[in-house]
Amino acid sequence: MKRDSFQTRWTCPAAGKGGAMAASPERAIRAFYLNLDQEAARRHSIEDQLACVGMPAERIDAVDGSKPLPPELTHYFEAKHVMDAGALGCYASHIKAWRQITLMALPHALVLEDDAILPPGLSALLSDIVATLPEGWDMVHLGTEPDRAVVEIAKVGHRKIVQFSRVPPGAVAYLVSRAGAQKLLHAEPRIWPIDTDTRRPWVFELEVYGVVAPPIRHNWLMPSTIRARGDKRRTPRRGLRAAFSNPIRNLDAFLFNWRRLGPVWWWRCMIVNSALKLRSAIASAPGLMRRDAPQMLQRRQT
Repeated sequence: MKRDSFQTRWTCPAAGKGGAMAASPERAIRAFYLNLDQEAARRHSIEDQLACVGMPAERIDAVDGSKPLPPELTHYFEAKHVMDAGALGCYASHIKAWRQITLMALPHALVLEDDAILPPGLSALLSDIVATLPEGWDMVHLGTEPDRAVVEIAKVGHRKIVQFSRVPPGAVAYLVSRAGAQKLLHAEPRIWPIDTDTRRPWVFELEVYGVVAPPIRHNWLMPSTIRARGDKRRTPRRGLRAAFSNPIRNLDAFLFNWRRLGPVWWWRCMIVNSALKLRSAIASAPGLMRRDAPQMLQRRQT
């Protein structure tokens, strides 16, 4: 099973071999993938991959944010939101997936954007992850490597199921339970893009987990169908204005992490995160701050 697209050749690595490519039918998790009508190549790519890994799937007709939203979706968004047309359509498309999960009364499901790259054996892996998760989970991020400290709570093979000290950005792939979908649907009207809101579990009262190393990847070779539909709006994230309006770093975030991680793990994560920030600052410092600065200066003089 092969298809050429976006300057890459995707090949089903075990087509026709069976084996561990899929979970048993009674354990198979249903997938929903978001796809705009005009993006046929992306649709073929994700459908081929889902067929390869043996996952039942349903297409969600994605929303074009440059056009008026469907009437049933308008109340989910604040009139003064900060999203451009592409981000608005992306968020609305995810909402359609959550609505479908609740309408079908599914216990949980996989939500994918159509530029995801799926690994062999995904269906069985997801079933094992769900069987290992604590009761009451709402969402599991599957497509983003955390850039902050995490707390390991379980293992599935060589992968770790973790709690985040800060949820990473990205919504290319995640598991969501029916209860999680209902929480996401019943929240206040949205202001921020989904990549921001999924980093704010305290707003939706979500029990959020992640997987290290994440099994699903984002295909960055595919041209963005979000940025192509509108310029990015600029919103304050740093400085004095951001201190009072930053959606991620605020008192609610601190209290949520303090309760969820507990004081001991909160302090441990804070120490690790401080070290990561310091290392990042050193790495991005000007050349004269680096250890090899004298050699660099000598080379310039010669």
